[in-house]
Amino acid sequence: MKKEEDFVMGLSIYMACLREKKRYSTAKSYQDALNSFKCFCGMEAIPYAYINRNRLLCYQSWLLDKGRSLNTVSTYMRRIRHIYNLAV
Repeated sequence: MKKEEDFVMGLSIYMACLREKKRYSTAKSYQDALNSFKCFCGMEAIPYAYINRNRLLCYQSWLLDKGRSLNTVSTYMRRIRHIYNLAV
């Protein structure tokens, strides 16, 4: 898999840019969303092609089933969609 096809790599690069701009809290929220999404997917490298509408809906349900607050679910979903939309 090419690096540019890997969601985790793309998000890591974005978080590094946020840290360079001293936006540490924002970078942490992206890191938290990434950790959660990797746990849901069960893999360390996530191809962009693996992410689709149905998978994101399943992820949202999974977060709610895990007892995450609506604010947390909304934030994580927004972070995941933002990086995905930047790449495609």
